Amino acid sequence: MRSVAVIAVPTGELAMVGTPDWTDHEFALAPGGYAEYPTRFPNDVTFTIGDDPAQSWSYIHPGPDDSWAGGRAHTYTLNVDLPTVRDLRLVVFLLDTHATAPGTVVVKLNGGTATTVALPAGGSAGHASGSAVDSGDIPSQFTVALPAAQLVAGRNTITLDKATGSWLVYDAVGIYPA
Repeated sequence: MRSVAVIAVPTGELAMVGTPDWTDHEFALAPGGYAEYPTRFPNDVTFTIGDDPAQSWSYIHPGPDDSWAGGRAHTYTLNVDLPTVRDLRLVVFLLDTHATAPGTVVVKLNGGTATTVALPAGGSAGHASGSAVDSGDIPSQFTVALPAAQLVAGRNTITLDKATGSWLVYDAVGIYPA
């Protein structure tokens, strides 16, 4: 068994999709059902906090290098309702990424300025394994600032666009105080 990377899980979550636990079992199609993505999510993922991730959030986010998913960019849309506005941060916990073509993710808040995140190379087992505890998965995470000046009281929309490269596999996605 290989050691698992220690992921820094912040405290004070305001919203969460999944659980940062080195598995993807709480998400739709997991583990290993990636070939069903085009049928199950023909218009990509749109998720509102409170929805059931087992039905509405695919564990795998394909990229334009993935012919099995149409060979195009795919966008995940996350809707979150906030009672008040303050500086926040989006933390994306990844179970794994493609080993040779991890690519990038473009994150936008309420249609504003894009933040492009270059992903690290993963272990490439995540598309089928489901757990970093007993596989070749290489977990990672990234954080994007969600400035109060771009947030609104009420519905906010965050998009994650797999703009380049191949797939990534989610462990969890959370919104935390800055």
